[in-house]
Amino acid sequence: MKIRHIIIIAVFIIVNAIVMLALFGGGGPPQLEEDKDDKFVLNLKAAIFDPVTERFEISGYGNVASYNSLDVISEVQGKVTWGNATLKPGSKVKKGSLLYSINSAELRYSLRARKSGFINLIAGALPDIKIDFASEYNKWSKYLESIKLNENLPTLPGWKSDKEKVFLSSRQILTEYFSIKATEEQLKKYAFYAPYSGMVKEVYVSEHSIVNPGSPILKLVENSNFEIPVSMPISHKDKFKSGTEVNINSSGDERLGTGTISRIAEILNPNTQSITVFIKPDSDLQSSLVDGQYVKVTMLQEEAFTGMRVPYSSIKNSSIYVYSKKDSTLTLKPVSEVHENDEGVFITGLNANEVIIKQEVLNYSDTTQYGVIFE
Repeated sequence: MKIRHIIIIAVFIIVNAIVMLALFGGGGPPQLEEDKDDKFVLNLKAAIFDPVTERFEISGYGNVASYNSLDVISEVQGKVTWGNATLKPGSKVKKGSLLYSINSAELRYSLRARKSGFINLIAGALPDIKIDFASEYNKWSKYLESIKLNENLPTLPGWKSDKEKVFLSSRQILTEYFSIKATEEQLKKYAFYAPYSGMVKEVYVSEHSIVNPGSPILKLVENSNFEIPVSMPISHKDKFKSGTEVNINSSGDERLGTGTISRIAEILNPNTQSITVFIKPDSDLQSSLVDGQYVKVTMLQEEAFTGMRVPYSSIKNSSIYVYSKKDSTLTLKPVSEVHENDEGVFITGLNANEVIIKQEVLNYSDTTQYGVIFE
């Protein structure tokens, strides 16, 4: 038992000695690890400026409009009667067809009465003409025979001398002739014939309505002759030229055909800072268009640009941040924005292989150091 106790005590002493040596030996007390001052660096999305050369399309939207659109307004008073067919919105009409007439019976009777009086004036002057202007008698006699009450007054024969002219004027023949011709012109206003083939877009009165001078009757549009007014940014003004070919697509971007720029309005819309460019669709496309149809018009620019497309967020006041590999700082450099689409802005004005930042930079300082992450 004594030997066993001695062994246990010896082992205990040796273990304690080892522990004490580990704690207090080997060069004295333990040293605390020195704290390091880690510096935070903000990493930004970046890319190498790798320019490519491209030509871009300028696009705009507009509504198809009839080249000829006519608001028909009554010039006289009376009851309206439709012509060859009842007019309703959407009715098609042919050139020269009677669209409507206004009751003119009273004016026609009055005109016949005046023609009858005119016949009497000439008949009463013939005896004096035979005496004073014998060589002109047959001329005036034949003119008297040519006058028909239900037809327009024939053109008055010319006079060969001032004496003959004064004679006709003194007998009120000239005055009455021109008064009757004026009434005949007024009578033409009681009927309206289609100036071109087209479609009735609006009708403002019904048949048998009483209208006055200035009353709107209908709106007529030509349905085979269209143009497309398109609003374009004023910044592109110099890129549009009359005669330039354009593509015409549906609102769903389905190709419809082609057309040409017919004219460019020199009037600026102050609200949208845009001008209106008028497109004339090609003849084979005219028949498939509809008045009011919404279409997209695109034109390929003649000029080519060398640059790169970047996100909208990376542009600040027409400038972009460029990363310096030497000192890890940023510099704001101006660029030219030449084209925009859903993918971003195409810029020019930088050197190849420069590192550009592709995101918005907040709290920028030209002394701050940044890191970059290439995408």
